[in-house]
Amino acid sequence: MVPGWQNRNNRVSTGYFADGIGYIWINSWTRHNPEQLEAIFEALEEYAGTYGLIIDVRANSGGRESFAEQVAGCFVTQSKVYAKHRYRDITQPDGFSEIYERELNPNPSHPTYTGRVVVLMGQVCMSSCDAFLLMMKQVSDCTLIGVNSYGSSGNPKSHNLPNGITVDLPSWLALRPDETCFEGEGIFPHITVEATQEQLLTSDPILEAALALLRAP
Repeated sequence: MVPGWQNRNNRVSTGYFADGIGYIWINSWTRHNPEQLEAIFEALEEYAGTYGLIIDVRANSGGRESFAEQVAGCFVTQSKVYAKHRYRDITQPDGFSEIYERELNPNPSHPTYTGRVVVLMGQVCMSSCDAFLLMMKQVSDCTLIGVNSYGSSGNPKSHNLPNGITVDLPSWLALRPDETCFEGEGIFPHITVEATQEQLLTSDPILEAALALLRAP
């Protein structure tokens, strides 16, 4: 369904619509083989002259948040708060620390993309991909389309027990910029478009909605 589909590596694929819309599919913000993400920056440079760009993260369940920030940083020109959090702290009366802010900063290593952007999202998106969606919500001309993300970003930390077992436990409450918690709720799109498995065998209503939005006058 995407013309000129190219598998740049096992994390990133791209395509191009003849009327000037680029497409980038990212299936992970992987902690392993981070050099694979360079394909995203190469594609962004190739699509610099397009009037619209679709970033598809519907298959992305997270990874390293700093990698997501490097990509999202190519769409902003100034720092913006994209998320907040509270750490688990048993010394405090309510069991949590003060609220901390997380900022999205411009990426000085790569050009800023200035066209319109649509991000395709869904229930597989979680963890650092939840964070990426929050980052892209800070981009002035970006629209998120699909259904709400999974909403799971507990920032797990390892704890070594005396019996030799290591347990990973959540360490924070993940918050939106307005300080509401999105754990178990997810990040909501600007435009909700659903698609059944049967529909996706022959069409892609979410992709079609993104193309229609970008092509609208």
